[in-house]
Amino acid sequence: MTGREKSPERENDRERYYGKDGLTKSRAIGITILMGALLLFQLTVFLTRKPEEERAPDAERPERMVSKADTLFRFNPNTISADSLVLLGFTPGQAQVVLNYREKGGVFRRKEDFAKIYSVSARMYERLQDYITVPSGRTGSGSTASEASAGKRRPVKRHEGAEEHGPKKAFRRDSAAERIRWSPPELLVELNGADSAELVKLYGIGGYYAEKIIAYRERIGNFYTPEQLMEIRGIDSARYLGFKENVVADTSMIRKFSLDTASRRFLSAHPYIGPYTARGILLLRQRFGAEYCTLENLERERLLTPQTREALRHYIIEK
Repeated sequence: MTGREKSPERENDRERYYGKDGLTKSRAIGITILMGALLLFQLTVFLTRKPEEERAPDAERPERMVSKADTLFRFNPNTISADSLVLLGFTPGQAQVVLNYREKGGVFRRKEDFAKIYSVSARMYERLQDYITVPSGRTGSGSTASEASAGKRRPVKRHEGAEEHGPKKAFRRDSAAERIRWSPPELLVELNGADSAELVKLYGIGGYYAEKIIAYRERIGNFYTPEQLMEIRGIDSARYLGFKENVVADTSMIRKFSLDTASRRFLSAHPYIGPYTARGILLLRQRFGAEYCTLENLERERLLTPQTREALRHYIIEK
């Protein structure tokens, strides 16, 4: 019997010592304990892990991260204190900007006005908008909004010879036209080249709406008329009236494209076209050729309305 051959006696001794699986009893117990400890550790991590929304950093405050102390609660921006703003997630400096605005006579007449403060970013406003409460016609302190603005309200225009009948009312809600405050007449902003720092100078346009204007400008390929601003959700005719004399659009900066070569992805993203019309344009290309894709033919095929066709004329490269 050579040295490499194993006798049956040695095999029996080895099996009695290590067991049939080749492990000693002490090693088997050790492995069992180790696996149990690993399972217990994973279970502990799973149970103590914070939800994803709590662990994600808050992009609203570049100066600090969200802490457990950050709390959401209903508040009136006309009366809230700096300490309460910090609890909502503002830094002390950002909170002071809101207080400075109020000290200079600024009044929040509706919750959208809170977005015009440059220290309130778009994400911060979206996070808080459901918690903003502005009592209709009054600030939270009990004084009327016109009184809080320290005489900045424009006088009510009346027709000559008009007489008031009946007793005077102690309180009358201002109409939308009477609440308008205008941007400085010397201010002029070119919409296609302005950055957010220039846009926030316009009355009613804060950081939130400045970001929305720039984003829409990129999607549409720049503005051919300032009135296109009213296509942005939240910028209605009353808000636009406050700065319409202070904005212009340089049409030489419009980015034009060709219906013959534009991709489906590009056409789908354009506000005046969209996915449905983009699909129709590609089908017309395949069936009749790219030359058939004119604005007149798209209207004839009922892919465009007359109003949309006229708006797109400013963005299409003429054949």
